[in-house]
Amino acid sequence: MNAAKLVTRARHILLDFDGPVCAVFSHLPDHAAADRLRARLAELEQQPLPADVAQAHNPFDVLAHAHTLGRTAALEVETVFREAEVQAVRNAQQAPELCPALQHFAAHDRVVTIVSNNSAAAVEAYLQQEGLSRYVSDIAARTPTDIDRLKPDPHLLHRAMTAHGTSPGECLMIGDSSSDIQAARAAGTAVVAYANKPGKHQRLAAHHPDAIIRDLTELMPNRATT
Repeated sequence: MNAAKLVTRARHILLDFDGPVCAVFSHLPDHAAADRLRARLAELEQQPLPADVAQAHNPFDVLAHAHTLGRTAALEVETVFREAEVQAVRNAQQAPELCPALQHFAAHDRVVTIVSNNSAAAVEAYLQQEGLSRYVSDIAARTPTDIDRLKPDPHLLHRAMTAHGTSPGECLMIGDSSSDIQAARAAGTAVVAYANKPGKHQRLAAHHPDAIIRDLTELMPNRATT
């Protein structure tokens, strides 16, 4: 089934943030945010990090390691991560055709919830600065209490559905990572994979989403790119 038909069937759109809405750290080197988290972790632990964590470019890998060291370390590192995200979204590059897609959802009475492993504070800050809050009904994103239940865990999706009284069959997840697809499958919702970069189509196809798009216009009937 194509993506536009999946949107037509859904009442509640569960939209990932980093990718389908904006590229959070688009103006920074890949490792910059991870470096900030590592620096705080080094202050707390004062011992060498495992090699994979020391070399990781993904800040979520550093956050996950902090969680294994106990609640205090996890919360301290999460705070640094949240501050970095809020700062980063001030200059984050918006996804092409995001506004028309959100306007389409609104015109057809779709509930839109941002479901993201990024911090709720960063999501809210970006929506407000870009004037997009009016299109988004809710945010189900990372808070200090959710550190150990991020996607691919379906917790955030369940939180979004519970808040609006929607069933998995009424929802559609739209995301650009394998964790989005896995979370949607675990939650029982349909999922559209957003393959917005070279090489992503093949990687995401391996996880068998219900549809794959390269452009957000493909979510709208009669506007799909060719």
